Amino acid sequence: MALEAGPSNAAAEGESDADEFEDESPFPEPDFKSMLLTDLLGLAAEFDAAAALEEYGDILVNGISDNAEHIMPGDIYCCINQISAIDVVDAHDAYYLQQALLNGAVAVIAEVDMEMPELPDHIPVIYADDVEELASRLAAVFYDKPGAGMNLVAVSGTSGKTTVSWLIRGVLEQAGQLTGMVGSIEHALAEHLVTPEGDLWEPDDIDPAEGRECSSPFALVPYKGRYSVEETTPNGLRLQRSLASMRDRGATAAVVECDASSIAGGSTDWLEPSIAVFTNCGDDPGDLEVFGDKQVGVMKPADDDGWHAGLCAAPAVYPPGCVLL
Repeated sequence: MALEAGPSNAAAEGESDADEFEDESPFPEPDFKSMLLTDLLGLAAEFDAAAALEEYGDILVNGISDNAEHIMPGDIYCCINQISAIDVVDAHDAYYLQQALLNGAVAVIAEVDMEMPELPDHIPVIYADDVEELASRLAAVFYDKPGAGMNLVAVSGTSGKTTVSWLIRGVLEQAGQLTGMVGSIEHALAEHLVTPEGDLWEPDDIDPAEGRECSSPFALVPYKGRYSVEETTPNGLRLQRSLASMRDRGATAAVVECDASSIAGGSTDWLEPSIAVFTNCGDDPGDLEVFGDKQVGVMKPADDDGWHAGLCAAPAVYPPGCVLL
C-alpha cells in the first residue's frame, strides 16, 4: 500500500492543538526553529545517514515527534512504540505513518528490519537499531540541549522522588525562579500544565488540589478527578521537547523525576543536570544495578566546566546531607 504525503513544511508555523490557550499564555511564544536534515544528522554524529540523504536535496526540519496525530508540517516522525496499561501501539503501522505524512512529516525514523509500507519517493526513511535512542540524540541537538540552559535538578532513587522533587520545586519558586516540573504528578511550567509535545493546556475538569497550599496533618490532597501522567519520566525525545518548551517560555529552572527504568533505557542520557539528587536505593536488585552503573551518567554533565553535581544520600549508611562531587 502506498501512502500519500501531506502538506509541505512551508505550511503555517507553530500551529498546535493548544493554539487557543497559547494566545492567552502569560509566557512568550517559543521562537520558530528549523534546521536542514543533513546538518541535524551530522551534528548528531550520524555521518553516513547525512551523506546518504544528500540525494534528497535540502529538507528543512521544523521539529521532531513520535506522535503521528500531533505531527506538524516539517517534523520528523520517529516510530517509537507507545506502551500503555492496556495496549501497545505499533508506531510502524500504516495508519500512523499515513497520519504522520498527511500532517506534514518530511522524514521517518524507523527500526531496522521492520516491514514498512511504501512511502512517497521524496520521504526519506532513516533506519536505526534503537529509534528511541536516536530520537533522543537528535532532539538534544535540534532543541539545543535545553537542560544546559536552565538550573536543572534531576531527582532519582527507589522512593521519595516525588516528595523531594516538589520540595525542590517549592524552594526554587520561592527563590524567584520560573520553574518547570516533569514528574509523576504533573508536567508543568509554574501553574500551567504542559503536554508531552511541550504545548500548554488546560484540563477539562477542575483540579481538586487547586488553591490548596498544604495538607493538614494525616490528610491527603485528593487525586480523584485529576488528570493522569502516563510516565514518571517520558522518553528522551519527549523529555527534550518538554524542557525546550519550558526554557523557551522563560523558565530559569526545572525539576525532573528520573525513575530507574528511564535511566536504564537511556531517556536521561542527554539531560545534563546542574544538580543530581539521589534519594535512596531499595532492595530490588534491578534498582541496585541501575543506580550503581547508570546513575553516574545522570549525575555527571557532559561538560563539567561551571557545573556542580550533587548526591543527596538518604540511606542510613550515608550521613544525611549533600555531597558535592
